[in-house]
This record gives sequence, structure tokens and C-alpha cells, in this order.
Amino acid sequence: MASFVGREHELGRLRAEWLAAREKRLRALRVVGVEGPAGVGKSELLKRFARGFDGDRVIWINGYQHPVSPSYDVIRRILRHLGVPPADLAAVFGDPEPEAVAARVVPYLRAAGRLLLVVDDAHTADVKSLAAIHLAVHELYFDPVLTVLAFRPGRSKYTHEGLQDQWRRHFDSDDGVLLTLRGFSVEEIMTLADRLEVAGLTLPVARQLHEYTDGIPLYATHLLRQVGPRGITFGHDPLGAPDSVARAIAAQIASFSADSRKLLVAAAVLGRSFAVADACALSQVSGPAEILEGATAAGLVEEVPGTAGREFAFTSLAIRNAIFYDVSAGSRRLLHAAAADRGVAPVLWHRVRSVDSSAEIAQEAVRAARAFLSGGRLSLAARYARHALELMPRGSGRAALLLTAVEILLIAGDASSAHGYEDEIAGCPAGPWRDYVAGYVTLISARINPAKEKLALALRAVRTGAAPGDPPDLHARIAAQLAIAALVRLEREDMLRYGTEAIEAGSEERFITAHAWFARTVGLALVGQAGQALSELAGAHLPGSPAGLDGRVARGMIRLWTDDLPRAYEDLSACVRHVEQGEALRIRQAQAFLGEVEYRQGRLIDSVATTQAALGNAVVNQRYWDLPVLNALACYPLAARGEWERAQEHASAATEWADHVGTHVGRAYAAAAWATIAQARAHHEEFLDASIRLEEHYDAREPGCHLFGPARADALSLLGRPGEAEKALERFMPVLEASGRRSARAVTARVRGQIAAARGEHPQAVAHYKEAAGLSADLPLERGRVELALARSLHELKPRRRAVAVLRSARERFAAAGADAYVLLAQELARELGHTDEVADDRFAGLTGKERELAHPLLGDQTYAEIGAALGKSHRTVEYQAARIFEKLEVRDRREFRKYYGDEG
Repeated sequence: MASFVGREHELGRLRAEWLAAREKRLRALRVVGVEGPAGVGKSELLKRFARGFDGDRVIWINGYQHPVSPSYDVIRRILRHLGVPPADLAAVFGDPEPEAVAARVVPYLRAAGRLLLVVDDAHTADVKSLAAIHLAVHELYFDPVLTVLAFRPGRSKYTHEGLQDQWRRHFDSDDGVLLTLRGFSVEEIMTLADRLEVAGLTLPVARQLHEYTDGIPLYATHLLRQVGPRGITFGHDPLGAPDSVARAIAAQIASFSADSRKLLVAAAVLGRSFAVADACALSQVSGPAEILEGATAAGLVEEVPGTAGREFAFTSLAIRNAIFYDVSAGSRRLLHAAAADRGVAPVLWHRVRSVDSSAEIAQEAVRAARAFLSGGRLSLAARYARHALELMPRGSGRAALLLTAVEILLIAGDASSAHGYEDEIAGCPAGPWRDYVAGYVTLISARINPAKEKLALALRAVRTGAAPGDPPDLHARIAAQLAIAALVRLEREDMLRYGTEAIEAGSEERFITAHAWFARTVGLALVGQAGQALSELAGAHLPGSPAGLDGRVARGMIRLWTDDLPRAYEDLSACVRHVEQGEALRIRQAQAFLGEVEYRQGRLIDSVATTQAALGNAVVNQRYWDLPVLNALACYPLAARGEWERAQEHASAATEWADHVGTHVGRAYAAAAWATIAQARAHHEEFLDASIRLEEHYDAREPGCHLFGPARADALSLLGRPGEAEKALERFMPVLEASGRRSARAVTARVRGQIAAARGEHPQAVAHYKEAAGLSADLPLERGRVELALARSLHELKPRRRAVAVLRSARERFAAAGADAYVLLAQELARELGHTDEVADDRFAGLTGKERELAHPLLGDQTYAEIGAALGKSHRTVEYQAARIFEKLEVRDRREFRKYYGDEG
């Protein structure tokens, strides 16, 4: 395994056991068992644990023994590690009984001093060695020796009797310590992808990967690296197994009889679980009981409970897939055909995989794809749409199937496959359906102007009446895509016009009307009618809502813009959780704007993770028009955290993609990215340049789309140009007065304070800052910016201790959010005003950024579970990280931590 994820609880327990052994604390046997299936990370866990043994001795033995290895092979290797001369080994094994061998081994182990003894793959070790080690550790009761055995679980009938008997009783007793490793959770798989630098793994795909791999890290790592998120989502066939697993399985079944291999291959073609009768029929093997007994003993299959032995399942998908690919494609095709003839479900899948070309099966596949799409099973819809295109021969009937299948691919999110058919679509007979699909492909490719031309041509034609064979709701489909095109171009009237036209034209397909609802309601918000939009979306969360998932995403975005952050988070996070399979178009927006909610709430680490996931997904699925916005949103938290290189990379990418796409939305967000960086660095000239570009490209009547408010006036006031700032602020006021948006009012009040301060009118400035502070209570970064400005004016007034208190508050607020860029600004202001010692907070100087982020909530009254929920961490992770913080700060527990490091301390 290349990356280590999680396992904090297990590491903590191992360290505690070693501490007890090292300090000779009285307890039962100092033996730990680490149990888990192959590939789950037992060895990686123990390697990570052993890294901390500076100056202490570690002996690491693998239990595997060669068929011709001598008896006590593991003991012999332990003694060699201890430096026992070969001449002395004969005396150790003079009496071959385990009791005698153990008695002679104990002095060598005792003489080693503080010792960690690891037996990896202990289930493969020789019985006599395990027995001798078991007896020896009883004699090391008072010695600083910790013995750790790592082994695979198994049924007593098939697993090594030595481990199962001697050790299991100890591990199952009150004195035993058994750590059972299970596969990663979905969240840990997402963390693994981040560590591997695999972009585009969304929560739905992570769930899919978890289902494929049971969370086994080795298998998950293989698929992330070799297949990637897109292949996991839209792949045709079973995903391959890691090379090491495939080789091991191939070697294992090579020793089986011919009938055994035939039966297992047939079973693999049927799926992870299979009916014994079906596997026998396909393989033409009779008498399967003995074969399945042997495969069960080998750990390849297991009986499905409650089926009276009629159904079995492979113990993992990795094993099933390794066997599936161990035979030729031609052999698998014949088995699929036999399964289809026998009526084994899913029959259509077996039929699809049994032929190279068939118009009949292609038509069945595209009908299945349409049904899956209507049912929201998007990855299956895309998969069967591709099958249909591959199986449909050239000639009559292909054009209609092509247009249907490509539209399904686009809606399901597989734009990459759809782009491959663009030239063929252009060669289809002219008509509104052809122009609509061609325009849709072009739109997804971010070629907005030509897409709009094709869609407008299609709409003009369909308004005169649908052509024979065209979808009955083609009018609604075309108008919905024109509404989306208008949205990305910020053409407000067209958003509303086409969105309304699509809704009125009507469609039985919920995804068509959902697109229209999204465009119409977001358009309403951008023209200053957010209240009406929210009213129309009041039931967006209810089952059967015509606005669908798109409507709830729109509502979450509008709630974000209207400063209702808690309910925006509720909507957007629910949308991200809602999609169990595939990649709906709107999920990227849901993730990205959820990341902006987290940014505004000061949850910067969460915001980084969320926006990066949205961006990676867009890149993998070639959603180019989203890239300016998504790169900008990814820039925001990075800039606040002071990660300048990454923030600038995203701002540059936003600018490049905005120029490529050529939309006002893209250019406005790119400008906002640069403004965020300039603001966090206090580079006022650059902030002014970016704010001018922002105003040029964003003239909508909803000021809550960003947190800059009167950005140009803000920059001018910071540059000491109050007259120009006041004029710029006057131009902004009609938009503010029309919306009354609280976040914009907060920034406006701060800017008024900065204008007054630039004129030396500090009492008036303080009054404006206090108003701004009240309006920005739930916006930590803006509240902190207000406090920095307020501290500067208070310093000019008497007494100056008020400036110190406010400046300290700002610093603490930024530190709690992990906003290191702003912490630096607070420190620089403290130096400038001569308050360095009074403002400096050295309490957590020895902690990392992530530890500081956790340290602040630990000072409060929240439970570990509540803190974990707020930070997106598990209870166990918070508990483990808290223990590390307490250790670094030399306190015994959370009570002492609060006492010595809280405000009262």
C-alpha cells in the first residue's frame, strides 16, 4: 500500500500496549493480535507502528514457510535476528517439544531488552513455532517485550489449527487484545484517493468503489490508479484485480482439477454470487459438492446463508474478477450466451456480452438505458447506452438509436463517450432532433455560441410541429438546454424565457423539466427576484417535486446567496448525499457551492476538500464550462489558508478556462479568485484591478453571489482614496437597497468605516465597524476583517487596550478557522501598532495547522462526537488527535487542557 489512511484507533491501542510493556506495567500477556483479510493493511499498520521504535529493537518475521522448511522455522529466524550463533541452535532444538524449545528461547528474548516481536502472516506459520512463542510469552510476564501476530480470519475448519486454538482463546479472553481491521469506509476511500492524488472521486463513485472492493485498501488503490473514477463509474466489464491478487489466484486454481476450474470460471461469469445449478449447467460439470468444498477450504467461495447450499458467493470481488479474466474473451462470450439461453438474470447483460453486433440486442439495450435513466440509475444508463452504440450495425435505424443513446450519455454524465460520436451525429439526417443533440454535445464541450445556434435552429423548427419519430417532448428538451446556455452567459431574460417555455412545453421525463426549473429559478435570483425563486422552490425537497434534484441544488445556491447558510448547507449536502450512482450534471454545482458555504462559515479544511472533489469530477467527466467557476471556488479557501501556490494555480486555471469558454460567469468568477488572493495578502492595488474586472463581468442584481459587496469601493478605501471610494459605493447602493442582503450590508458598513478612517474620522469609523461586526456574526472571515479595521481605528483613540482586545479576537477567530493568511495580517498589524507581545498567542505554537484547528473547539463544551460532526471527522479520529495534542502540550486530559490553555488559564 502506497498511502496510509485512518487506523488512528488501532495505532493508539498498539502504542498503549507498547507503553505498558516498556514500563513493565502489571497486566496479562503482552500479546496483540491484528486480524483482517488479505490486502486490508495489517502489514502497513504494523510498519507504521514500528517506525517509532528509535533505540528499541524490532524483530519482524513473516510466517510463510516453504514446503521444505525445517521444523520451528519461525523460531529459527527469530533467533538468527537475535544473533544466536548457528552452533547454539542445535542446543535450542535438542528436545523437539514446544515446552522445551520455549524454555531455551526465553533467555535470548529477555536479553534483547526492550523488544517488539512481529509475526506477520501468522496464519501461515508452522504450528510448533506458534506453540513455542505462545509458551515463551508467558515467561516474559515482567519483561519489556511486546509480541504482535498478524493473521487472516477464517473458519476453524479451514484455518490454521495452531493459531485458531492456542491464540484465539487468549485473544477472546478478557486479557486478550485483538484488533480487527476491516475495509475502509466510504469517507476513508475518498481520503485514500486524495493521498494518491487521484482527482474526480465523488461520494457516489466512492460508494461504488466501496461496494466493488469491500473497502479493502489494496484493491481500492489498484482500481483508483489503474481504472480511475470514470472507469469505476462507467466501466463495461468487471473491474480487474490487483496483479498480486490475480497472480496468486491464478496459481491457486492452477492446482485444481479441470472440472473445478471450469465450474469456478462459469460461476465468475454469473457474478459474485451464483446458483450452483446455473454454474453446473454452464460448465457442464456434475457433482459440484466436492469442488465447492475445496474452493471453500481455499477461501475462494462461501455458502450463502439460508440457501441450503444452493447458492454460493465469491469471498471478494477481487477473487471473482481475477477468475473471470483468467480465461479468454471468447470463452467468456460462450458462457454469457449459455447464461442468456438459460434465462439467468440479468438476461440482457448476458445477451449484450455474448455477441459482437446485433440490432435487436442494441434496441433492447437502449430501451434499458432509457429506463435506467428515468429511474435515476445513471451509471447503468450510460453503460447500456454505450453497449447499444457498440452493438448497432451501420445502416437503417442507427441514426435514431445514435441520437437517443448520445443524449442518454450526456444526461448521465458520460460526456467523454458522447464527444466521440460528434462527427457521426453531424452526418445524421437533418432535423430538429439532430440539431438538438448536436447542440447539446457542443454545449457540454463549452462551445457556447455554436451550441446556441444549433439549439435555436432546432427550436425554430420544432415550434412549427414535431417531425415523425422525434421525441414528443423535444420542444421542452431544446428550450431547457437554451435556458442553461443563457445561464452560463448571464443572459437573464433568456434564462427566464427559455426556462418558462420548457416548463410550459412539458415533459414526462423528470430530468428535462428539472433542467428548466434550475435555469428559471437561478435566473430569477440573478435578476433580483430571489424571494420569488425560493417561493417556487418551497417544495423542492419533497418526493415527486417537478424541480427534482436540480431544483434543490438551485434552492441551496440561492439560500447561500441570500445569507441563509445553515439551510443552504442542508440543501446542498443533501443533494450530494442523494445521488447513489452515476454523476448527475448538477452534482458538481452542489459540491462546489457546498464548498463555498463551508468557506463562508470558516470551515476552510472542509471547503478545500469539497471544492477539490467537485473540480476533480468536472475534469474527469470533461465538464469544461464548469471549470472557471469550480477553479475559482477552489481558490477561495486556499487563499485564506495562505496556500499561495495552489491558490494562484486555481486562479490562473479559472482565467484560462474563462477565456476559452468566453462567458461572463466564468470571467466574473476568475476575477473573484484573484480578488480573494489579493484581499488575503493585503495587496490593495491588485485587489482594485480584480474588483474592476469583477464589476465589468458581473452586473446581476443579486449581490450575495460573492462576499465582496462594493469591491471597487473597498479597494479604493484601503488605498487611501476616500473620494473615489465614496463614488464607487454610491453606484453600488441601488443593488444593495433592492436586495437588502445582510452580507453585502456588512461589507458596505466596513467600507464606510474605511472611508471615514482614511479621512481621519475614527469615531465615525468605529461606529460603522461596530455595525459591520453585528451584521457579520456568522461570517468568520469577514468578521475578522472588520475587527482588523476596528483595531486600527481604536488604536488612534483612547484607551488603546480596546484595540489590543479586538486585535486578539481577530487573531483567535482567524486561527480557529485555519485562515493562516489572515493570522499573518493580524500579526503584522500588531507589530505595526506596537502590540506584538499583547496580541501574540503562543499557546499552540508547537501544534500543526490541523491540530490548532481542533484545539480551539476542544476548549469548548462540545463532545468529541459533536466536534467530529462539525469538522467532518469521526469520533475516534477526534479522540486520537486530541490525545496527541494533549501529549504535545504536556497535559493529562481535556480538563487540564481547558484549565491551562483556556481563556481563564
